Amino acid sequence: MLGEKFGDAIGAEVKILLDNAYATAQKLIRENRDKLDRVAEALMHKEVISAEEFQELIK
Repeated sequence: MLGEKFGDAIGAEVKILLDNAYATAQKLIRENRDKLDRVAEALMHKEVISAEEFQELIK
């Protein structure tokens, strides 16, 4: 039916969007892994860091 085909097309487009977003997220993490590790390490020692501390860690 037309409704089912339309739903399948929407599902396919959603999958493309999600796959692209996932690939982008993976790329950003790879490119910024050192910053992520610094923030994670700081949070292991302190449960909360200030905005200023965060900014310093990601420089």
